Amino acid sequence: MDTYFASLRQKTILFYVVIGFAITAVLAYYYFGGTNRVGAEWELSVTLFISVAIFSVCIPILIRLGYWQKRQKNKGLNKSDFCKMKDLSLYSVWIGSVLAIASCIFLIYKSFLYISVLMALYGIYSIWPSKKTFKMELISFGVKENE
Repeated sequence: MDTYFASLRQKTILFYVVIGFAITAVLAYYYFGGTNRVGAEWELSVTLFISVAIFSVCIPILIRLGYWQKRQKNKGLNKSDFCKMKDLSLYSVWIGSVLAIASCIFLIYKSFLYISVLMALYGIYSIWPSKKTFKMELISFGVKENE
């Protein structure tokens, strides 16, 4: 599981370095000669807001609940199921983060923009791989070490 944790951390850090550069570029554009938010569209604002909420918050929670029920039913999870759960959550939050960046690029209402970015940050926080939380999840999901 240590090699999986290392690869998970490497994937996460690499993706969020790219996301950080994209956010920096978008913020530099808006602060140094970009546009203001006049003429924002309601439909686009709501669509991006709901999409970020679904991919950054809702889907990772549903994935964890589904695998928690599988854990209860089978008295533990296999390593492959646990790794699949972590990867699916990671990919979902990645999509939510990209949609939050799209919210920064497109012309949407500021309140939707700020809440979308906060939801994306919450999604990143909830899946960020640290040794302590990874070990606690292994114990709480009852991951079987011998399989």
